[in-house]
Amino acid sequence: DGEQVTIGEALEMYTVHAARAGGLEHEVGTLEAGKRADLVVLSADPTALPPEDLDRLQVERTVCGGCDVYARTDAS
Repeated sequence: DGEQVTIGEALEMYTVHAARAGGLEHEVGTLEAGKRADLVVLSADPTALPPEDLDRLQVERTVCGGCDVYARTDAS
């Protein structure tokens, strides 16, 4: 204990804070007009799941620069 972060904090670390650390906060890190559309679509909302179920999340789609680079094709 004491060394934990919330799901929201983890998501911010991988998005907003990573962009800021790389000096790219004006290009990436958040979804807003004028920034590259880099995103993933997950099978469920990670903020609504208990931590023990996070490993069950699946990546449904990945978009980089507004272009689809991955889309899951199976229904499992």
